[in-house]
Amino acid sequence: SAHMTSAATECLKCSELMFHMNMNLLTNVKKLHFSFPTDAGIIHSGALPFLQTTPPAYEIEKISTPIAVWSGGQDKFADPKDITKLLSRINNLYYHENFPFWGHLDFVWGLDAAEKMYMKIIELLIKYL
Repeated sequence: SAHMTSAATECLKCSELMFHMNMNLLTNVKKLHFSFPTDAGIIHSGALPFLQTTPPAYEIEKISTPIAVWSGGQDKFADPKDITKLLSRINNLYYHENFPFWGHLDFVWGLDAAEKMYMKIIELLIKYL
């Protein structure tokens, strides 16, 4: 299992909040977007339109909307190699910022998330909308 928070616990909104994941998060997120629950059980939505049992790779290169990316140096689910690979595929990257001491949940629960990231999001939305 992996901790989703960073070593910088002072950035958390509560002192001892830790989450443990026992499965690969990226795989699970991909599967979440690929299937959905119904009264009859789970339907794998991708199996019908794509004639395959696994989700297709998302074609990030085709996105024409300006994209901003934030990454964390302590993120166990989006390591620097993954971020580098992602950034190289984005054709309309307008902004990227890395927070070396942030973990996966610091983007949501970090005490300094508002000043370090949320204000920049608002600034970029105003600029590009």
